[in-house]
Amino acid sequence: MSQKIFELHPLIFQYLRRISLQDRLPSAFLFYGPRGVGKFEFAIEFCRFLFCESYPQSPCEKCKTCRLIEKKQFPEVRAVDFQTIKKGSDKIIERAREIRREAAFQPVFFKKKVFILRNIEFLSPEAANALLKILEEPPPWCYFILTTDKFYSLLDTIISRCWKIYFPPVRREIGENFIREKYNVDKLFAREIYLLTEGRIFTAMEFMDDEHIKEQKDILKIFFSHSVPEVKRIERDSFRNILIFLIKFFKDVVLYKGGREEHYIFHPLKTQIATISSALSFQKIFDIIDAIFATAALWESINVRLAIVNLWEAIQCPDR
Repeated sequence: MSQKIFELHPLIFQYLRRISLQDRLPSAFLFYGPRGVGKFEFAIEFCRFLFCESYPQSPCEKCKTCRLIEKKQFPEVRAVDFQTIKKGSDKIIERAREIRREAAFQPVFFKKKVFILRNIEFLSPEAANALLKILEEPPPWCYFILTTDKFYSLLDTIISRCWKIYFPPVRREIGENFIREKYNVDKLFAREIYLLTEGRIFTAMEFMDDEHIKEQKDILKIFFSHSVPEVKRIERDSFRNILIFLIKFFKDVVLYKGGREEHYIFHPLKTQIATISSALSFQKIFDIIDAIFATAALWESINVRLAIVNLWEAIQCPDR
């Protein structure tokens, strides 16, 4: 898997490998770019490269170190996802202070220790300041890899302490091959998923696994229910992703209604697609898509609850 991850961003790996072999690794990296392009996955695999028993012909993926890192059990590699900690709570500040304390202790088994700090845009200013001191004056054995989808939401003091590396969307041919191998799907379906995710191929799981399929079904139930309060429960942070899902879902409805069902994306939602397709005219479907696009164009500046209710009303409006 390591080699496959590195093939997604080959130039970045070549660069990091070169400065590692030259013993010129900076103490802190900031991996930034769109969600789902593999920043965190790359960070994990780069740690396997650094600590592998076969270094620099690494990672071998077979040695004890490689296997422990993959299982997140290797003591010198710590991964923390700040998105999983309740935003605005004292737990984020305390976790940042714990990282600062842990970094001060020398590694036990190797000469270096790596902290992978995922989704650092969720750090509060107080938590960011708690980390800042260790980023400014790190121990010689300590390295940090910070990842974020929202570069411009970070504090300038954090950004300035890190060596910044941008992760772009994965190139089409590479991304399609990765999806085919990872999810065991055919070439056509891999291409559709790649286009749907716009090169953010690790978001492909949103169209594959049971948990995300259930979420998608729940979204459809909300907008096709007769209860406005249910619609109002949607939070702003997830609103944009819901709009993207609805646009692409109704594209599938159009394809199904037009007899082009072999080209649609949401295969696990075939029952819902068929039901909605038979219940609505083409004109109604296009009216709904127009309403979704109009909402998406203004989603950052409008009242989210009002926008959601208006969109719900557009979907509930009788067919012409």
